[in-house]
Amino acid sequence: MFCPICGTQLADDAKFCVSCGAPVNSAAQPVMPDAAAPVPPYDPFYAAPPEMPQQKPKKKPTLPIILIAAAATVALIVVLVLCLSGKDGYKDYNDLIDDYFDAAADGDTADVLKLAHSSVIDYCKSEGYSDYETICWVDEWYEDGNYGIDVVNWYVTDLEYWDSEDISYCESALGVDVDDVIEVEVEACFADGDDDSYDFDLAHIDGKWFLLYVW
Repeated sequence: MFCPICGTQLADDAKFCVSCGAPVNSAAQPVMPDAAAPVPPYDPFYAAPPEMPQQKPKKKPTLPIILIAAAATVALIVVLVLCLSGKDGYKDYNDLIDDYFDAAADGDTADVLKLAHSSVIDYCKSEGYSDYETICWVDEWYEDGNYGIDVVNWYVTDLEYWDSEDISYCESALGVDVDDVIEVEVEACFADGDDDSYDFDLAHIDGKWFLLYVW
């Protein structure tokens, strides 16, 4: 470098001029910052794919849920079997009579026969009865033309129990143990304004009431 006063060439680290003694302020060389690394142009073919959210693994059903589902399936099967195989007797014979009038109003002989114990149907088959003869044996009203008419009300007018001799005869014919048999006389009021008397013979078998026949 050179002295700013006299122009004498000096060493780069000199603080005073060797000729005139003037102080020398050596200016520091500016430090150039490092050049930033060049940014490559965006190339969509080499761009990193976006991060996909991670899905939590599905939990396997726990044992209680499996047991509940199995129980529901079994219950559904039982209901279907009962619906397809007919009635299984009644705790209250009044419910049986209600269902009889509903089935008769619908003209559904199959539902009427479902009210009878299976031994009654087996007895009719053993006697060689046709389907028509079987429904007529179980329900004498089928031939009298009262099917297809709604019953708006009915009530019991009399009730009698069979004696032991008649029950024994019934057990012999049906081939099953019979606890009791009752004859229930009912007055039925039809939607067309007419009324009529029905007699229901109902058998108590295995703790349930079943239809023997109606007359």
